[in-house]
Amino acid sequence: MTLAEGLGVLAVLLSPLIALRVSEWIEQGRAEDERRRGVFRTLMATRATPTVPAHVEALNAIDIAFYEGRFTLRPKFKATRLAWKALLHHLTNSPGLQPAAGVGEQWLSQKNDLLARLLKEMASALHYDFDETYLKSAIYLPIAHGELFSDQEAIRRGLAAVLQGKAFLPVMIVPPPQPPAPPGPSPTVGPPSQGLLAEPPDVTRPS
Repeated sequence: MTLAEGLGVLAVLLSPLIALRVSEWIEQGRAEDERRRGVFRTLMATRATPTVPAHVEALNAIDIAFYEGRFTLRPKFKATRLAWKALLHHLTNSPGLQPAAGVGEQWLSQKNDLLARLLKEMASALHYDFDETYLKSAIYLPIAHGELFSDQEAIRRGLAAVLQGKAFLPVMIVPPPQPPAPPGPSPTVGPPSQGLLAEPPDVTRPS
């Protein structure tokens, strides 16, 4: 058997194994791509409500979903992770619940810019064409939903303050309703008066 024949036999024997391995690589690449797209879809759908659990979970999944693995385009995914790192640094340095005048608005504006930049990098890595202006402005949030979130947050904070003894529920004492007055005594019927119904006196005429 010549060398060429031996190589041909070896190729025939190894071809099923090679085909199986290539198929596994392809499926793994598809799963990783779908995981990245799922994170991106969640962030796009919840960018108007960044405090909902789904948005926070998607942010925390970026480091794994966009990790430079075997089937990734490293420069694009690295840019995504750097954008997430910048946003994370900003989020962990919030001004608190009662910031000074103007500080809260400035912090929120910077946070929106960093989130738009992150979404732009993710979109570019996944072959979507979105710019930062579109990502910041093309958001629909009904007024009723915004009021609902605000009311739920106010109720949550108020209830927590009451349970922690920092606030108290106002109590108004209302007197109980008075029972109805008992009925008065019924009129009594006395003896017949000496009136028209009385018998006439016995008058005897003199003889």
